[in-house]
Amino acid sequence: MRIFKWVTDTLARYGLEQTAEWLWRLAFSSTKAKVGTGATGAAVAGVTGMFSDMPWPVWLLFVLLVFAILLVVIYFISKIIQLWWRIPPPPGSSIANNNARIYEDRRAIELEFPLNALFESAQIIWAVWVTGSRAYAQDVHKINSLKRLLLPNPEIKHEALSAVVSRDIKEIKTQSFDLSKAAASAGVEVRWYGSNNLLCGSLIIGEPYKDEAWAQYEPFLSAKTDAQHRPIIRITKKDNPTLFENFLNEYQAIWEQGKPQYVDAMEVR
Repeated sequence: MRIFKWVTDTLARYGLEQTAEWLWRLAFSSTKAKVGTGATGAAVAGVTGMFSDMPWPVWLLFVLLVFAILLVVIYFISKIIQLWWRIPPPPGSSIANNNARIYEDRRAIELEFPLNALFESAQIIWAVWVTGSRAYAQDVHKINSLKRLLLPNPEIKHEALSAVVSRDIKEIKTQSFDLSKAAASAGVEVRWYGSNNLLCGSLIIGEPYKDEAWAQYEPFLSAKTDAQHRPIIRITKKDNPTLFENFLNEYQAIWEQGKPQYVDAMEVR
């Protein structure tokens, strides 16, 4: 009771006599409603009177409180809807999934990580490609960060790979030969993988020896999927250490099995 009196006296001292009087009436009307018969009617009457005589500062606090509660309720409802209905992201966006980012196609990732800028901003990059035609067209092989490059061996027929990526065998061999020669001339260490290494996608690994390492994986969905419309998964070593190590170990295994290129001593047949 003393605390309540101190609150109302303080309100009155600062010119809020109406608010102090309203609190006194609210307290005593609530007490009366708890005893005797007709307690329900008295409570209803007390509540009605409370709202009709409520001073403006209390009204303001009451409205703000209700508004805040509504915002919280709307927020949690929206989260529940997203959880159950899995609302898809807008075109060209990425999906955060365990700190991995999934881009719907090459155009989407180019908006955030253009290929040339990606290579120019790094010090060490390892790559494994089917033909690398897009990188070759953009002269990515001339950027100093590209240190290792794995390409299909142009000496053999990659029939299974040709079927997966819907590319002519001769085209794969020619493009691999041309890029191998150009990359080697630019100082890149090039190796060829054989038909026993049927890749399920292209892989780029950046800064493999650093904590800031990252990887971009472009899986082959089917022969009907155009290269420009393949999804791309981008991860970092910091956020996905296990998955990154899997990619790194896979690359290292193919690299160790790879055959050093010798394009100057051969011709594409």
